[in-house]
Amino acid sequence: MSRNLKLINMSQEISKEMNLRQRRDHIKKNGLQSIIWVDKDRMSGYPCFRGTRVTPDVFFGYLDSGTTLEEFAASFHWVPLEFLKEALRLREKIMPML
Repeated sequence: MSRNLKLINMSQEISKEMNLRQRRDHIKKNGLQSIIWVDKDRMSGYPCFRGTRVTPDVFFGYLDSGTTLEEFAASFHWVPLEFLKEALRLREKIMPML
């Protein structure tokens, strides 16, 4: 099993346990609030890139399937490229809340 698949499986188990407050606390604790937000009125409180309805797990899923960063950024042009780059850098901090 690939490292990425293990991270995804682990994050899916943890996310079943996380509620809205826990996700917000995780974002704040790990310094993710500049790129990720949780709003109960958007995507039922699921973490999204700030100002969008695009979730980091969608982004990581595209990359894992072979899409390049540039291709994703062109298809989801409303997500700032700097958010995507930062998400890649902080992937291990982001995955547990997804």
